[in-house]
Amino acid sequence: MTFFNASRGLRIPGTDFEYMTEGAYGLIFLDRKFRRIRKVYKRRLDTDEAHCLAVFESEREAFELAARAPKVCTLIPEYFGESRAGTIIGSGGNDVTDEVYPLLSFEAEFLDGSFDKIGTVIAEERNRIVSLFHAVGIRHMTDASVRVTNQAIDKVIDFAVREIELEAQPL
Repeated sequence: MTFFNASRGLRIPGTDFEYMTEGAYGLIFLDRKFRRIRKVYKRRLDTDEAHCLAVFESEREAFELAARAPKVCTLIPEYFGESRAGTIIGSGGNDVTDEVYPLLSFEAEFLDGSFDKIGTVIAEERNRIVSLFHAVGIRHMTDASVRVTNQAIDKVIDFAVREIELEAQPL
């Protein structure tokens, strides 16, 4: 899948963070030198800042819970905490910061490899991982992506404490 932003040359000036990919809520920037990603939450047309903040908080809290749990911490990227996205510019130097919530941003370790949705993994392995995460209070694993090595999940990304429902907007 190719995203609209993939061809815009987005970057965070004064850093080595360049656009890598995106998801439903965030733009993912990569600093190859330091092997870090910075996830910056997007402004969405179908919801407001309060909703995006709730999603951000659910994901941030999940990282913090997972990092403190001995059976889960090895399964996640190292979490470096909240960050300020700063200004985001396109390839022509145009400022596009108003398309994101610059204060809703965090950094984590960049992980090499191919990731697939957790639902594509053999049920026994999927259930093992979901149980580990549920045991530490991380309940939203539906959107999680996983890296599988030797038929076992060795890394998990895109998880949250709880799912934040997107409410229908009035017409």
